[in-house]
Amino acid sequence: MKVPPVIFGGRHWGVVERATGEMIGRVGLWNPEGGTGIELGWVLRRNRWGQGFATEASRAALNWAWNATNIDHIISIIQPSNVRSIRIAEKIGEQFECVHLLNGVEHHIYGVRRPSR
Repeated sequence: MKVPPVIFGGRHWGVVERATGEMIGRVGLWNPEGGTGIELGWVLRRNRWGQGFATEASRAALNWAWNATNIDHIISIIQPSNVRSIRIAEKIGEQFECVHLLNGVEHHIYGVRRPSR
């Protein structure tokens, strides 16, 4: 069943390393009340950074959204100094859209639109 973005609460998954079965982070979509849109976010243990896990998991979450919902636009809200997350956003197809103040702190919004069907 397709979930309309208006009532979309979110979906988070644990990121598990196949080789060890260890839970190393999480990735997911959410629509915070008063937010700027459906957001894709990721958090991984620092000792797993730079190994491709966040990119792989984020790409899987994005593919899930395109296949299981009718969401047409997904964003990631990233601090400008977080070069690693910006690189992940770009790898999964997101592009810089605008600057957004969140709790008085400047963040960049990266976004991607649903591919043509």
